[in-house]
Amino acid sequence: MAVSSKVRVIPLAVVLVLALAASSDLIAVTPSEARSLRGLSGVEVVIETLPDELRSAGLNADQLQADVQSHLRANQIRVLTSEDTAPGRPWLYLRLSVLKSSSVPLVSFYVGAQLRQDVTLERNPDFHLAATTWDAGAAGLAGTSALADAVRETVQSLAERFASEFQAVNPGR
Repeated sequence: MAVSSKVRVIPLAVVLVLALAASSDLIAVTPSEARSLRGLSGVEVVIETLPDELRSAGLNADQLQADVQSHLRANQIRVLTSEDTAPGRPWLYLRLSVLKSSSVPLVSFYVGAQLRQDVTLERNPDFHLAATTWDAGAAGLAGTSALADAVRETVQSLAERFASEFQAVNPGR
């Protein structure tokens, strides 16, 4: 029995740590990252393929993408498409992950949001690559029946944070 109780303690400990972390953002955006948003004409929104657990909960990437795009437009941030040409080809990339325990009826999740754009190395102006210049994320914990709503609220919160920081460095837009 001792092995069995240890096996149950580890997932519970993970869930408790994630529950504590869910009350605040896990990644802080630094002022230099926020400055990287200055002068952007807009952003494309890209949602990573969702884990099966999120699709089973009723979420789909198209709906999350539409939610984020709607929020950006409501904040006067131009939403680019893959066909648009904009300096740096900026895109807001959202990735979602989940951890489901068989011993606890809760699902922990993480939503990461990154602004990626093409950059040039100062020491070698001929070298271009895509890089993350703004990064934020948040974790949450929800029962299976509340998972979809909790994830959508977290995505909305990160979209609000991005919009706020975008507007702070692009006043008058």
